[in-house]
Amino acid sequence: MSLDYKSAGVDKEAGYDTVERIKCYAGATHNARVLGQIGAFGAFYDLSGYQHPILVSGTDGVGTKLKIAFALGKYDTIGIDAVAMCVNDILCHGAAPQYFLDYLACGKLEPEVAADIVKGVADGCAQANAALIGGETAEMPGFYQTGEYDIAGFAVGVVEKADLIDGSKVATGDVLIGLPSSGYHSNGYSLLRKIFTDLDAVVDGKSIGEHLLTPTKIYVKPVLAALAAHRVHGLAHITGGGLPENLPRAYGKGLTAVVDTATFPRPPLLGAILAHVKKDECYGTFNMGIGFILIAPPGEADALIAAGEITVNGVVVTELGSRVTRLDEVMYKGMRVSTQSKVYILLNKPKNCVTTSDDPECRRTVMDLVKGACEERIYPVGRLDRNTTGVILITNDGDLSSKLTHPSFMKKKIYHAWLDKPVSVEDMQRIAEGIELEDGEIHADALSYVSEEDLSQVGIEIHSGRNRIVRRIFEHLGYHVVKLDRVYFAGLTKKNLPRGRWRYLTEQEVNNLRMGSFE
Repeated sequence: MSLDYKSAGVDKEAGYDTVERIKCYAGATHNARVLGQIGAFGAFYDLSGYQHPILVSGTDGVGTKLKIAFALGKYDTIGIDAVAMCVNDILCHGAAPQYFLDYLACGKLEPEVAADIVKGVADGCAQANAALIGGETAEMPGFYQTGEYDIAGFAVGVVEKADLIDGSKVATGDVLIGLPSSGYHSNGYSLLRKIFTDLDAVVDGKSIGEHLLTPTKIYVKPVLAALAAHRVHGLAHITGGGLPENLPRAYGKGLTAVVDTATFPRPPLLGAILAHVKKDECYGTFNMGIGFILIAPPGEADALIAAGEITVNGVVVTELGSRVTRLDEVMYKGMRVSTQSKVYILLNKPKNCVTTSDDPECRRTVMDLVKGACEERIYPVGRLDRNTTGVILITNDGDLSSKLTHPSFMKKKIYHAWLDKPVSVEDMQRIAEGIELEDGEIHADALSYVSEEDLSQVGIEIHSGRNRIVRRIFEHLGYHVVKLDRVYFAGLTKKNLPRGRWRYLTEQEVNNLRMGSFE
């Protein structure tokens, strides 16, 4: 029998197809300094015009954040992370990124997926003003599982020797200026994946998976603009190791930084994280809302703050001490700063209603039912299937949402289920003792017939936060759930609340939720 490379698992034609697909993305990042085209043995870049250029290089990968991308089947943003981790590092020395090379390895090359990944790389390069001038795509069957891949990158920047930032000018009295992160960037994901096992749970209008897959912020353009206009003594990229490890790298020995963490913007999901991880460990693992830090003399710091990075209702504000109200829209570097009051609404959800903020199929959503309830932007906590009715909470309290939707918090839920046939006593016992589903064992905490005359109606108490868990339990045993109503959720009931109606939570109910003083 004659063998070829394809029979060994390497598809050369797919490789050629991939190269053709990505050429347009790479080409869009090229400038006059790029010599030659994608596909040569090496890449060429012209550095003429500099007086005394210092090359600054950095290489990095994305880490286990890739597992989130695999789970969601979303490939077009992870490349941004690969670029960001490299260019943000070299930026710390005042270097302007010039070019980037990527390395993509997989078990089986899928040209469409590879093209999406490289499109993300090109998007990141555009944000960094860097040219994507080459890379490597490796198909390695038997080494990577099908559907999985790894991506890393290498960036080169340049800075005039006189402008090199190495922390030697940082002095006592200098001021720290923190730039907000876009989330958890690409660090600490082995821990995050251990905390958040239900990526579909919705918090602040987005699934946990979407929150965790938010691309790393690229700070090149705003920081280079600051360097061009102001004296900056030190720069720090807050990556793995958090503030304790990365900030001291920006200044010399003998100095200590004093950081006011109370001023930090709070990243999403932080409340749930702090429930599992000690604060000190968090600060040593995550960026905690600050992704990049500038160190500048006091006078320059005021100028930086007043440099026009803040807008109120779309108008640039440069005057220190300007006042805003909770109704104003405050943006810093294009990111919204929350000034909203907390709102808590209980809805008795009807059938044929989708638990999302909006629906591409134009179906009725739970947000349609609470329209006009407040001026704040609110979101449903968790999900109920379209045809599942009952108790659902709608709020803008992101920390509480994280707490209530994460499976590890084990919030009590009670459902009234109508089945297509009577449920046998034997199956009731099996559910109580535990059954094995595809994602692990599950059991009901309490179970009973609703009526002795109708054994097809069952009340089930459960603490699990897994998706569609009640329907899946009964389907596993051969029953079809005809109707499902959630009558209790985390201490909240629909008592005296007609189907399709809503009400504000009482102060006592809110306090109970915040304190977790319920089963």
